[in-house]
Amino acid sequence: MAFQGVRLITWTYDPLESRNARLNIAKLGAVCSKYLREPYGNMDDALNAAVPADRFQVDWWITSPRAKERMFGQRAPLILESFTSAGAPLINPSQVGPDGLPRPAEHLQDMESTVILIEIPSNYQLIKARDLELARAWRAHSGDLFESAFNNGYWVTDFIYELVDGRQRSIYALSEGEHRIEVSEN
Repeated sequence: MAFQGVRLITWTYDPLESRNARLNIAKLGAVCSKYLREPYGNMDDALNAAVPADRFQVDWWITSPRAKERMFGQRAPLILESFTSAGAPLINPSQVGPDGLPRPAEHLQDMESTVILIEIPSNYQLIKARDLELARAWRAHSGDLFESAFNNGYWVTDFIYELVDGRQRSIYALSEGEHRIEVSEN
């Protein structure tokens, strides 16, 4: 399934936009090991105004079994319990503030597992609309975590979006080690 000989497509998206993570990582099977700080400079459009417009640069190996399984629904989405029961730590579990908005974790767990989990807000645009300082805090918090994880050899390989303990949670799964892609010819 190479499209005109193309096997790899690369693009960027905002890693705090949960709906984009669900599409790019969970449904299409893209992977990521690059966090870009404001690659487009200061953006003043409605989605990016007043906070840094950081991005993930993702790789989509369209001929890989991983991408095919995800695109054609041959792999059921994993749930948080699938990861935590196997020992993957949620290194930054959010807490809900008095205003009902999730706050970045104040204390982080160590990145000492082959798979780690990093939480982001499920509705970043709502946070930006209601509390701009909190939106900036999430951007700084997540940017530092992803850069540290990528510098330590982790790759974003999955995304979890589910209701946990009565609230919607959005969590990236990162796998340690060199990422290998099997590419098929058809």
